[in-house]
Amino acid sequence: MVRKFINVRDIDIELIDSVNTFQERFEVASKSLNSELLSHVQSAMVALRVNMTGDEARTLWPRIKAFRAAEGHEPNVHSANPLEKRMAEALAWLKAEKAKRLREGAL
Repeated sequence: MVRKFINVRDIDIELIDSVNTFQERFEVASKSLNSELLSHVQSAMVALRVNMTGDEARTLWPRIKAFRAAEGHEPNVHSANPLEKRMAEALAWLKAEKAKRLREGAL
């Protein structure tokens, strides 16, 4: 079958749809993904890989609030500024710890 040429124009569209079983699931998932949800996912991933103590994160909290007030947005983990990047990591760590405490409290 691999060595034979197939005219793509002759393939029935129903056959293509039946082979692509993930298309419908992908369409549903892609409709539910938005920038806010992707931001939460990114924050959770950053929090998992960041090496930070609670003291450092709490120390950075006033600077994070001041940055947010001055710039109008949260610090970006992809920033070229190392301080902004570290504040973004601290913010992600703080959010993850808060979510963890809420989950433990609900159990």
